[in-house]
Amino acid sequence: MPNSEYTSRLFTLDVLKCASLCVPRGQQKKYTPFWNENLQKLKKDSDGARERTRNTRFREDCIALRKAQAILRKSIIEAKRS
Repeated sequence: MPNSEYTSRLFTLDVLKCASLCVPRGQQKKYTPFWNENLQKLKKDSDGARERTRNTRFREDCIALRKAQAILRKSIIEAKRS
């Protein structure tokens, strides 16, 4: 009866060998920065709306915060795509 440690070692080596043959080893897509002055301004507006909402707790300020956050999110997604 073979040693179980030896058998598990062989199994591990076989799995690693198969993985190195079958799993693609492609390059990562080159990173391109997307942050710009427009996004910086939108972030500043969103942060200002957040502070205003935190201080006043008015419904209008909460709605303005949600709108500012939505505009920032959409702009970030658009900037990442282009």
